[in-house]
Amino acid sequence: MSQQFHSPGHHSRQYPLDYWLSRDVARATPEGTQSVLRNMAWNQGQWRGLAVACGGSGAALLAAALLILILGGPAVGIVLFAVAGLGLLGGAVLALQKLRGVPRIKAVMQSRAPGKFSSGLGLAAFLAVVFGIGLFPVVAPLLQGGPLQVLAFVAAYALMLVVVVSLFAVPAFFSEHAREHFRRRIDADLQLRRYLEEMALTWQDTQGGRAFGPL
Repeated sequence: MSQQFHSPGHHSRQYPLDYWLSRDVARATPEGTQSVLRNMAWNQGQWRGLAVACGGSGAALLAAALLILILGGPAVGIVLFAVAGLGLLGGAVLALQKLRGVPRIKAVMQSRAPGKFSSGLGLAAFLAVVFGIGLFPVVAPLLQGGPLQVLAFVAAYALMLVVVVSLFAVPAFFSEHAREHFRRRIDADLQLRRYLEEMALTWQDTQGGRAFGPL
């Protein structure tokens, strides 16, 4: 006997969490359909992407400050890069704090950022090529200063790659796999699972008619 699945808008009764976590129910529901679980997953994915974007960019800027210091560059540049890097690392810590609790159930913020890892990686590669071509005429004379200058350019370009990948490719990865990552977290976090199990049996959206699931 085949199992019967109800549409997300069906509210004749509440369904347990395991029902909403079913992959069959998820496949039977259009990708763009919102639900409490999907909004939680997408919000968690956005915060994870933000944490990595801030952390990766901040670490790269701190490394750039160190590189300027080693090369004997201006103190102003060292301070600016260091302050910006520390600020971004602070943002990463705040984003990680958001990930510890239960994700928000509100609809995610609209964004024009890439939603798939391949698109984010392609954009990062495109920007890396554009920046490389644009900066080469400027740095080409400096490369004749010896091996140290060449190594400095390679290091600076590598740090720039870290920044663009952190800003575009990594957040897109977490966005693309947000629901699967949230499913794994539910399986691993017993406290979160108990909270969602109770919520699944009591959820009522009196305004928008949004269902609790599927994920």
